[in-house]
Amino acid sequence: MQELIHCLKAFPVVLYDATGHTNLLFRLTRTVFAELQEEAAWTVNCIDKCRGGGFEEVFMTKADFAAKFDACLRINFKGNAIVNSSEFCLDEERWGLVEKDVQSVLQQGLSDRAKLVRVTWGRSPSNWNINEGYENFGEVLTLVGLLLSSEEKCFLLVDIGPHAENNEEAAKFRKFWGVKAELRRFRDGTIAESTVWECPPWQRHLIMKRITEYVISKHFLLSQGDIVYAVDQLDFSLHLGCKDPI
Repeated sequence: MQELIHCLKAFPVVLYDATGHTNLLFRLTRTVFAELQEEAAWTVNCIDKCRGGGFEEVFMTKADFAAKFDACLRINFKGNAIVNSSEFCLDEERWGLVEKDVQSVLQQGLSDRAKLVRVTWGRSPSNWNINEGYENFGEVLTLVGLLLSSEEKCFLLVDIGPHAENNEEAAKFRKFWGVKAELRRFRDGTIAESTVWECPPWQRHLIMKRITEYVISKHFLLSQGDIVYAVDQLDFSLHLGCKDPI
């Protein structure tokens, strides 16, 4: 039992082999495990609906990364000061830490708007040699996939944080959100920290993009040009004049 407690402290996910001494999932992060659970649930549902079929669709058909998620974005960390400052780490550890940090920041920023945040590096450069280590991975874009909650949650204009009297949590909230954090009084009399994402009705589908760009830019010192969120690239085709006609 003591060994299990130590293992749970050392690894985010634990699955012992038959001997009870080796963690088969020692390289898995919590995010990857959450994705695995989501895929397993989807697989069971698909097989049930196909009534004995579905094997080829589930196990023999390759699914593109973007096709598995409701929303995707790419982040360019090339030359980023924060990534390159982790020189005390081995290359592999550095990129693992960056993945973990990106996932943590996005999960905190999006809160219950997203059920799952999956961060991964893109394909390695075609001319990459294993003997070169992971340094060239700085030139590979980071991919992020999001599984979203309900439309109602995704399009919320206001996120309510900790109450004003909770000094410690309120301070953490202000530190994370910076200039976006503001103290507001709500209709029920509650005074709490909050973030507001005001926009016209036809731009509410961009709220997730705005949150993502803000938290990534703030915490990783990136420009918005380094972040591409696939959501509004075709909006221009729906505009009449300079705005949405709806």
